[in-house]
Amino acid sequence: MSQATFLATTAAGLRAGVPSTALPGLLDQHHHSRRLHQLGVSPAPLTLARVNPVRLAGPLRELTGGDYADRPVAVGESVRALDGAELTASILAGLVE
Repeated sequence: MSQATFLATTAAGLRAGVPSTALPGLLDQHHHSRRLHQLGVSPAPLTLARVNPVRLAGPLRELTGGDYADRPVAVGESVRALDGAELTASILAGLVE
């Protein structure tokens, strides 16, 4: 579980191949927490402003109940297989041409 769902935190969780959930509060945290849910590696986001023990129990049950056992592993394998430098160079080259 992460409150600081900035890009580096999100990427680290994906690379690790473990399920996670986020409590977005500001800036791009909302985007990253929604994307984690869309990828199937996280329960639906619960905003930091609305969190309380009862609302937090649902996502924690989902994370520990086995619902997210396989998908995070598969996403983690895909992320670790990416060559970020090559992908970035390819995108930049396409923008220049």
